[in-house]
Amino acid sequence: AFLAFLVETQVSVRPKIVSASSRSAPIMAASAAAARPTPRLDGLPVELLARIALYAGRRKQFHRTISWEKGDPADLLALRSACRACVAAVRLAARDHAVVEYLSIRPGMGSHGGSDGKAIEAKGRVFGSGCRHLRVFTNHCNNNPSADILAALRSFVVSTRGRLLKLYVTPMPYSIGRDFALELCRASPQLKELTLRFSEVDTITGEDIDEFCAELSGLCPLLEHVELGNANYNPIIGIGEAESYAKHFPNTKRLNFGGEPVRYAAIEETVRACTRADEVDLSECTVRPALMDVLLRTPLRGRLKKMDFYSETEISLHTVLQCARGFELLTHLSLPDEFAAGLDFYRSLVQARPTLKSLELGWNCEVDDACLQVLCDSLSLEHLSLTAENSLSPAAIDTILQSRSAQTLRSLMVYETPVLTSTNMLRLVGGCPLIVEVNWYQNDGLSSATEEDDFDAINR
Repeated sequence: AFLAFLVETQVSVRPKIVSASSRSAPIMAASAAAARPTPRLDGLPVELLARIALYAGRRKQFHRTISWEKGDPADLLALRSACRACVAAVRLAARDHAVVEYLSIRPGMGSHGGSDGKAIEAKGRVFGSGCRHLRVFTNHCNNNPSADILAALRSFVVSTRGRLLKLYVTPMPYSIGRDFALELCRASPQLKELTLRFSEVDTITGEDIDEFCAELSGLCPLLEHVELGNANYNPIIGIGEAESYAKHFPNTKRLNFGGEPVRYAAIEETVRACTRADEVDLSECTVRPALMDVLLRTPLRGRLKKMDFYSETEISLHTVLQCARGFELLTHLSLPDEFAAGLDFYRSLVQARPTLKSLELGWNCEVDDACLQVLCDSLSLEHLSLTAENSLSPAAIDTILQSRSAQTLRSLMVYETPVLTSTNMLRLVGGCPLIVEVNWYQNDGLSSATEEDDFDAINR
């Protein structure tokens, strides 16, 4: 509808009519307007059309699309076809257009993702200058793109003019993908995040990865996050990045571990190299007290702000408290799923680190009303996450609203927690004056009319 409006709208200037008779003026005006040619889009300055193009393709508020996409660039292509002036206008607008900031390419998928090299190159010529985050999916070409496709992808990345910030490429054989990735990085000196998946990695050694990452670091010195994995989304050589290649990227902000981290010397080397790291992710790891001892004797002790023990992390209550006591700047903590801790643990936790601002309780964490009261009364929480907390009673809502945290809470995430219905969520939002972000999910069938009214009220 937007494009139809643009194409059909006519820009006209009211003609100047000089007449001694007021009766004949309307007739003369109508005749002049009919005779005068009315400019369409071709008559507008390219700069003005480019400003108009910035509004094309944007998704409507609350319209669901892929989370990292901000709209549909198809509208820009349609506008580009409207007239000759629009071709230049769209190319100019693409440099700063939110819709093309996030782009994906799916070779072999057909017209939706650009089925061949020519389509990919054309997409780059039109949208490349505005692309900052690029995702390349190779599953539709059996994870083994042809030479023509690889050349077209190189051309697309070159068209970003070195402005690419994030790059994600799904599996291709390491023998091909290694050098291909280096070529893409050579054209992307401002890259900050890089995710690469490789197949056929059985013969790859740690020395191979070290050599590869040393080259990557030289080409993209600003990299803050690098993830190298195999086709099954596991670490490329079976070792977490904090124990292997993260040391090559000194701007790394988050140290990610995997499995059971025991390479203590390598971990210390990584911490010394990555001087900007202030987050640690030990999700789904087996965390021994010895590992916590190692981390606490590194410079992380005085700079770590965030520690994640998401999902099926195996860790003792004692080690969690050791973490809370030891890391002096810790403000964010997430706990594992089904974390069996009672009231005494939560009392000890808030005593060990009373400056916690963000707390994420894992799936079915066995937190009851008394535990929640200790947390919300003792801490000034700005973020709270509750996931399938089935031990909470309806009194938990008043527990939060009457707590110290009610005056500081800014974001709330609730997933499958029965007591927190849409009506109770509305009460929480109304009673927490600083809250600006709410994520709520309850899988109980279709939304009722009451829930819809509650959602509308929360959004207001």
